[in-house]
Amino acid sequence: MQFGKMDGDGPEGMLVRAMQCIDQAADRPGAYRQRFDIKHVHLAWLGDHIEDFQSQGGANTWRTQLTLTEQICITRRLMAYAIVKFAPLVSRLTVVAVPGNHGEAVRVNGKGVTRYDDSHDTDALISVSEALALAGEEFAHVEVYVPDTDELTVVVDCSGTIVAHAHGHQRRPGKHFDWWRGQAFDKTSAMHTADLLVAGHLHHEFIDTDGPRTFVQVPAMESESTWWRHRKGTRGAPRPDAHGHQGRRRAGEGGCRVTDSPATDWRVLDLPEVVALAGRAARRVADGYEDTPTMEYEDARQEALIILAMKPAMVNECLAEPSLGLGVLYHRLVLDLVDRVKTEAKYRIRHTSYEAACDAAEKGRA
Repeated sequence: MQFGKMDGDGPEGMLVRAMQCIDQAADRPGAYRQRFDIKHVHLAWLGDHIEDFQSQGGANTWRTQLTLTEQICITRRLMAYAIVKFAPLVSRLTVVAVPGNHGEAVRVNGKGVTRYDDSHDTDALISVSEALALAGEEFAHVEVYVPDTDELTVVVDCSGTIVAHAHGHQRRPGKHFDWWRGQAFDKTSAMHTADLLVAGHLHHEFIDTDGPRTFVQVPAMESESTWWRHRKGTRGAPRPDAHGHQGRRRAGEGGCRVTDSPATDWRVLDLPEVVALAGRAARRVADGYEDTPTMEYEDARQEALIILAMKPAMVNECLAEPSLGLGVLYHRLVLDLVDRVKTEAKYRIRHTSYEAACDAAEKGRA
């Protein structure tokens, strides 16, 4: 988040966007419970929650609108806001914070000089956990995790999936799996047990897999980094309305449009003809884009089922109206899947370009 800097719509816009994301995420368990037994939610704060004043050797000081204590206060209150939102919804809530480079508590010449865990990023969550302890039984099911002394990572068992958390500033861009393998070589590190690694640092969304392991890099909540925009022309893509299974997109940029009905109804998937139609549409789209790695059949089928569940009004309309029927439903579903493929391909190209630019910059410095 890097609360404090004036770039884009500033701290106010970033805070509103972050709260909207939390609100929308808190609405999801209710819909998903119609099909899944959800008892556990996990919240990850992946570092660089504040801007601080040491970035680029202090060159960003004038552009940082909030004082250090204000930056930390907003971070702390946003963490508390998320916990208060999710705690009543589940029987287990796990919350993690890891340190980023901007949050280092003591920096000299732009470098942290104390312990690796000495961070405003994690101390904000520690403060919230102390408040939760005073709140009594209402938050007794909330578990808070931060790195051990002089450590940077946290590994948590999330309902059977072992999730590792790291900000990402200790690795080169694009070298996430190389860094992960190196950490896993240490037998005393829990990193070798992880199924999923989540990180931040590079500000853009990026997802990668290697065998059974998955890497997820989350986008920053800023509307832009003005420095990066002037250098490369790219703005931020926080997309508060685009997380989850609706397709990673900005509003109005295609993906799975879910405005037909405010509710998700997984019961439409109990109809064999609807499930079969999802398979047909997925095969059509996967075969049509066989030259790209963006959408394989199983992925397309899963997306098709989700689209149908999130558009129950469209499904029911086509089934109830003889002039429409399964033929029109199939046509509409294929169009939505094609939108999804195009959107995914666009962001994949953007991410590859960004990674290549960062990697080239690193090689230049070396």
